Amino acid sequence: MTRTSRSTSGFEPVQALKSPPGAVQYFRLEGEGSAGPLDLFADITVDGQTKDGSYHTQMHPALSLRASAKAGRVTVRVTDAGDPIAGAKVSGLPGGAKTTDAKGTVTVAVRKGSRLSLTATKAGYVSATGKVAL
Repeated sequence: MTRTSRSTSGFEPVQALKSPPGAVQYFRLEGEGSAGPLDLFADITVDGQTKDGSYHTQMHPALSLRASAKAGRVTVRVTDAGDPIAGAKVSGLPGGAKTTDAKGTVTVAVRKGSRLSLTATKAGYVSATGKVAL
């Protein structure tokens, strides 16, 4: 599953759905995601006899994290399908976690030779990770 940006010019990372144990067939698939998370519904076949039934799962949108380093500074950009995410928490930065601005970015000074493992989180989203070296 993946979603597009508001302008339909970008995509979020593809997410895989975990099937219910023993499911062999899906039919009558339906989804609704206008409130944010995507609610997916399906009728499933497990053994074709006694265990067939309905299935529901909820998928949250996935963040993307892109980090770049230049001249002693690291800039991290957090997006949802290409749209900037304000208020995301980026951890793994020198001095502790920072919060993204309205453009979805955080910029910090970093010592030359640094290697950072970063994580972006925000309530209602699947987190994103990334690495950058200076």
